[in-house]
Amino acid sequence: MKMDASSIIQEHVLKAAVAVEEQLDAELKKLENLDEDGLEELREQRLRDLKKQAQLKQEWLANVFMTHIFFLFNFFLNC
Repeated sequence: MKMDASSIIQEHVLKAAVAVEEQLDAELKKLENLDEDGLEELREQRLRDLKKQAQLKQEWLANVFMTHIFFLFNFFLNC
C-alpha cells in the first residue's frame, strides 16, 4: 500500500495529538488526587512564579526606560 505525503503527515499529527492527550490526562489525574497540602504547595509555587515574572518585568521596563533616556540624551547632545 502506497501512502502519500498527506497521509503520512496526518498519521504523525494524530500520534502527536494522542501523546499530548495522554500527558494531559495524567496531569489531570495527578491534580484530582492532590490533598490540601498539595494544593497549598501548588498555590505557593504559582505565587512564587508570578512574583518572579513581575520582578523580571520591572527590571525589563527599567532597562527599556533607561535605554530610551540614554538615546534621547545622545540625540540632544549631538544636535
